[in-house]
Amino acid sequence: MGRPQRIRVDGLLLHLTIRCNNREFNFNQPKDYQALLNLMQEMVEANRICLYDYTLMSNHSHWLLSQWGDIPLSSSVRWVFGEYARWYNRTYQRRGHFWEDRYHTTIIEQDDHALICMRYIARNPVRAMIVNNPLDYPWSGYKHYAGVKIDPLLKLHPVYLAMGRYPKERVKRYRDFVENQIQAEQDKRNQRISGAFAFGSKAFRTHLKEGY
Repeated sequence: MGRPQRIRVDGLLLHLTIRCNNREFNFNQPKDYQALLNLMQEMVEANRICLYDYTLMSNHSHWLLSQWGDIPLSSSVRWVFGEYARWYNRTYQRRGHFWEDRYHTTIIEQDDHALICMRYIARNPVRAMIVNNPLDYPWSGYKHYAGVKIDPLLKLHPVYLAMGRYPKERVKRYRDFVENQIQAEQDKRNQRISGAFAFGSKAFRTHLKEGY
Protein backbone atom coordinates (compact mmCIF):
# COMPACT_ATOMS: atom_id res chain seq x y z
CA MET A 1 0.00 0.00 0.00
CA GLY A 2 1.36 3.43 -0.93
CA ARG A 3 1.86 6.22 1.55
CA PRO A 4 -1.04 8.65 2.01
CA GLN A 5 -0.70 11.86 0.05
CA ARG A 6 0.47 14.85 2.06
CA ILE A 7 -2.02 17.71 2.20
CA ARG A 8 -0.93 21.13 1.04
CA VAL A 9 -3.52 23.88 1.35
CA ASP A 10 -2.54 27.39 2.40
CA GLY A 11 -3.98 28.38 5.74
CA LEU A 12 -4.93 24.94 7.04
CA LEU A 13 -4.13 24.54 10.72
CA LEU A 14 -2.15 21.35 11.30
CA HIS A 15 -1.18 19.48 14.45
CA LEU A 16 2.03 17.69 13.56
CA THR A 17 3.50 14.91 15.70
CA ILE A 18 6.70 12.93 15.24
CA ARG A 19 8.37 10.25 17.38
CA CYS A 20 11.92 9.04 17.83
CA ASN A 21 12.73 5.66 16.32
CA ASN A 22 11.53 2.78 18.52
CA ARG A 23 10.23 5.49 20.86
CA GLU A 24 13.73 5.95 22.20
CA PHE A 25 14.29 8.79 24.68
CA ASN A 26 16.89 10.65 22.63
CA PHE A 27 16.29 14.20 23.88
CA ASN A 28 18.30 14.40 27.08
CA GLN A 29 20.31 17.63 27.10
CA PRO A 30 19.11 21.22 26.72
CA LYS A 31 21.21 21.49 23.54
CA ASP A 32 19.20 18.62 22.02
CA TYR A 33 15.95 20.54 22.36
CA GLN A 34 17.48 23.86 21.37
CA ALA A 35 19.03 22.46 18.20
CA LEU A 36 15.60 21.37 16.96
CA LEU A 37 14.07 24.75 17.83
CA ASN A 38 16.87 26.52 15.95
CA LEU A 39 16.15 24.49 12.83
CA MET A 40 12.45 25.15 13.15
CA GLN A 41 13.22 28.86 13.40
CA GLU A 42 15.12 28.68 10.10
CA MET A 43 12.20 26.92 8.45
CA VAL A 44 9.63 29.41 9.73
CA GLU A 45 11.62 32.41 8.56
CA ALA A 46 12.51 30.98 5.15
CA ASN A 47 9.24 29.34 4.09
CA ARG A 48 6.41 31.58 5.37
CA ILE A 49 5.13 29.06 7.87
CA CYS A 50 3.21 30.24 10.93
CA LEU A 51 4.15 28.30 14.03
CA TYR A 52 1.54 28.75 16.73
CA ASP A 53 2.53 26.29 19.43
CA TYR A 54 4.77 23.35 20.27
CA THR A 55 5.90 20.96 22.98
CA LEU A 56 9.12 18.97 22.78
CA MET A 57 9.25 15.75 24.78
CA SER A 58 12.15 13.36 25.27
CA ASN A 59 10.89 10.90 22.66
CA HIS A 60 8.43 12.88 20.52
CA SER A 61 7.23 16.39 19.74
CA HIS A 62 4.06 18.31 18.93
CA TRP A 63 3.79 21.28 16.56
CA LEU A 64 0.80 23.46 15.68
CA LEU A 65 1.34 25.35 12.43
CA SER A 66 -0.05 26.53 9.13
CA GLN A 67 1.55 27.06 5.75
CA TRP A 68 1.36 30.16 3.58
CA GLY A 69 4.44 29.86 1.40
CA ASP A 70 5.08 28.30 -1.98
CA ILE A 71 7.25 25.47 -0.64
CA PRO A 72 5.18 22.41 0.38
CA LEU A 73 5.07 21.89 4.12
CA SER A 74 6.23 18.30 3.62
CA SER A 75 9.47 19.56 2.06
CA SER A 76 10.03 22.09 4.87
CA VAL A 77 9.56 19.72 7.77
CA ARG A 78 11.43 16.93 6.00
CA TRP A 79 14.40 19.30 5.85
CA VAL A 80 14.09 20.19 9.55
CA PHE A 81 13.82 16.62 10.78
CA GLY A 82 16.46 15.38 8.36
CA GLU A 83 18.95 18.06 9.39
CA TYR A 84 18.25 17.36 13.03
CA ALA A 85 18.83 13.61 12.63
CA ARG A 86 22.17 14.32 10.95
CA TRP A 87 23.14 16.80 13.68
CA TYR A 88 22.21 14.37 16.45
CA ASN A 89 23.99 11.37 14.94
CA ARG A 90 27.08 13.47 14.24
CA THR A 91 27.09 15.03 17.72
CA TYR A 92 26.67 11.75 19.58
CA GLN A 93 28.46 9.49 17.08
CA ARG A 94 25.26 7.57 16.56
CA ARG A 95 24.14 5.52 13.55
CA GLY A 96 20.76 4.52 12.21
CA HIS A 97 17.33 6.11 11.93
CA PHE A 98 16.55 8.85 14.41
CA TRP A 99 12.83 9.29 13.68
CA GLU A 100 10.16 6.60 13.64
CA ASP A 101 8.57 6.47 10.17
CA ARG A 102 7.14 9.80 8.95
CA TYR A 103 5.41 12.51 10.91
CA HIS A 104 1.62 12.61 11.26
CA THR A 105 -0.59 15.64 10.68
CA THR A 106 -4.14 16.21 11.89
CA ILE A 107 -6.13 19.09 10.40
CA ILE A 108 -7.58 21.26 13.17
CA GLU A 109 -10.69 23.40 12.81
CA GLN A 110 -9.82 26.99 13.61
CA ASP A 111 -12.40 27.57 16.34
CA ASP A 112 -12.66 26.18 19.88
CA HIS A 113 -11.12 22.97 18.56
CA ALA A 114 -7.89 24.90 18.06
CA LEU A 115 -7.93 25.98 21.70
CA ILE A 116 -8.54 22.40 22.81
CA CYS A 117 -5.61 21.27 20.68
CA MET A 118 -3.37 23.97 22.17
CA ARG A 119 -4.35 22.87 25.67
CA TYR A 120 -3.65 19.28 24.69
CA ILE A 121 -0.18 20.23 23.43
CA ALA A 122 0.60 22.34 26.51
CA ARG A 123 -0.48 19.63 28.94
CA ASN A 124 1.56 16.84 27.37
CA PRO A 125 4.27 17.07 30.08
CA VAL A 126 1.51 16.91 32.72
CA ARG A 127 0.07 13.74 31.18
CA ALA A 128 3.59 12.29 31.18
CA MET A 129 3.83 13.16 34.92
CA ILE A 130 6.95 15.27 34.37
CA VAL A 131 5.39 18.41 35.89
CA ASN A 132 2.19 19.26 37.71
CA ASN A 133 1.70 22.53 35.88
CA PRO A 134 2.51 23.09 32.18
CA LEU A 135 4.03 26.43 33.17
CA ASP A 136 6.91 24.52 34.80
CA TYR A 137 7.95 22.76 31.60
CA PRO A 138 10.72 24.59 29.71
CA TRP A 139 10.35 23.12 26.20
CA SER A 140 6.94 24.31 25.08
CA GLY A 141 5.20 27.43 23.85
CA TYR A 142 2.94 27.67 26.88
CA LYS A 143 4.94 30.36 28.68
CA HIS A 144 4.51 32.56 25.61
CA TYR A 145 0.73 32.30 25.80
CA ALA A 146 0.75 32.54 29.59
CA GLY A 147 2.48 35.91 29.38
CA VAL A 148 5.62 34.74 31.18
CA LYS A 149 8.19 34.70 28.39
CA ILE A 150 8.24 35.96 24.80
CA ASP A 151 9.01 33.20 22.33
CA PRO A 152 10.12 34.73 18.99
CA LEU A 153 9.42 31.42 17.28
CA LEU A 154 5.67 31.71 17.83
CA LYS A 155 2.81 33.68 16.35
CA LEU A 156 -0.29 34.06 18.55
CA HIS A 157 -3.20 32.13 17.15
CA PRO A 158 -6.37 34.14 16.31
CA VAL A 159 -8.59 32.06 18.63
CA TYR A 160 -6.29 33.01 21.51
CA LEU A 161 -6.39 36.68 20.53
CA ALA A 162 -10.19 36.49 20.54
CA MET A 163 -10.19 35.52 24.22
CA GLY A 164 -9.88 39.13 25.30
CA ARG A 165 -9.34 42.68 24.16
CA TYR A 166 -6.24 43.20 26.29
CA PRO A 167 -3.18 40.95 26.80
CA LYS A 168 -3.72 40.52 30.55
CA GLU A 169 -7.32 39.51 29.94
CA ARG A 170 -6.30 36.92 27.35
CA VAL A 171 -3.54 35.54 29.57
CA LYS A 172 -5.87 35.14 32.54
CA ARG A 173 -8.58 33.38 30.53
CA TYR A 174 -6.17 31.11 28.69
CA ARG A 175 -4.28 30.09 31.82
CA ASP A 176 -7.56 29.28 33.51
CA PHE A 177 -8.62 27.24 30.47
CA VAL A 178 -5.37 25.27 30.40
CA GLU A 179 -4.58 24.92 34.09
CA ASN A 180 -7.98 24.81 35.79
CA GLN A 181 -10.84 24.09 33.39
CA ILE A 182 -9.73 20.53 32.81
CA GLN A 183 -11.35 17.22 33.73
CA ALA A 184 -9.52 13.91 34.14
CA GLU A 185 -11.12 12.47 31.02
CA GLN A 186 -10.00 15.48 28.97
CA ASP A 187 -6.39 15.07 30.09
CA LYS A 188 -5.89 11.64 28.55
CA ARG A 189 -4.22 10.96 25.22
CA ASN A 190 -6.74 11.89 22.53
CA GLN A 191 -6.46 9.99 19.28
CA ARG A 192 -8.77 12.49 17.57
CA ILE A 193 -6.24 15.27 18.15
CA SER A 194 -3.01 13.40 17.55
CA GLY A 195 -3.90 10.54 15.19
CA ALA A 196 -7.01 11.31 13.17
CA PHE A 197 -7.32 12.90 9.74
CA ALA A 198 -9.09 15.93 11.21
CA PHE A 199 -10.25 17.31 14.54
CA GLY A 200 -13.31 19.52 14.38
CA SER A 201 -17.06 19.60 13.96
CA LYS A 202 -18.87 16.97 11.92
CA ALA A 203 -19.56 19.55 9.21
CA PHE A 204 -15.87 20.49 9.10
CA ARG A 205 -14.72 16.88 8.81
CA THR A 206 -17.31 16.11 6.16
CA HIS A 207 -16.28 19.13 4.12
CA LEU A 208 -12.63 18.06 4.24
CA LYS A 209 -13.36 14.49 3.23
CA GLU A 210 -15.47 15.64 0.31
CA GLY A 211 -12.63 17.88 -0.83
CA TYR A 212 -9.89 15.22 -0.87
